[in-house]
Amino acid sequence: MARAAFALNPARHFSLSADAGEETPATTSWADAEPLTIHPRLREYGEAAPRGPLPRVRDRAGDRAFLALQIAEESQQVEAARRRLATGRTARLSDLGELDTPSFGLFLGLLGEALSEQAGPEVPVERQTGDGLLHIHLKPLAADSHAKIDTPRGVFAGRDHMITITPLRGAL
Repeated sequence: MARAAFALNPARHFSLSADAGEETPATTSWADAEPLTIHPRLREYGEAAPRGPLPRVRDRAGDRAFLALQIAEESQQVEAARRRLATGRTARLSDLGELDTPSFGLFLGLLGEALSEQAGPEVPVERQTGDGLLHIHLKPLAADSHAKIDTPRGVFAGRDHMITITPLRGAL
């Protein structure tokens, strides 16, 4: 709870000091990372003036280009998943077929948003997504119906529903 309240995340920035030889990955927990050496002057006075010339500024152009490439690829995958799922046509969950990882991630997010608004297991639900880009209509079928969706990581199974995912104006 404290982690969420105070944003205590295990993230590390690109580097903590200019002379850091081997950088710690951003996924490393603070508890598992190598300890940081804090200069006594910094602890005592709140500043530690380095002796000698200042370190050279690191060129981060390569790091920025790599991050931009990752963001562009992820954005293309999300748009392809939206085009695949947000057709505006009604379909059974069991007829969706195999979903790739980005499409399945989007599908789970949409399904979670719709089911969180559902008043009961037999009640149809309509909802606009939180980002305002899609409209979801989910209608449960018979209680003994069964849907199975294959994904690269396994099989998603549960009660079958009729689902309509519609892009809102200007969303795609």
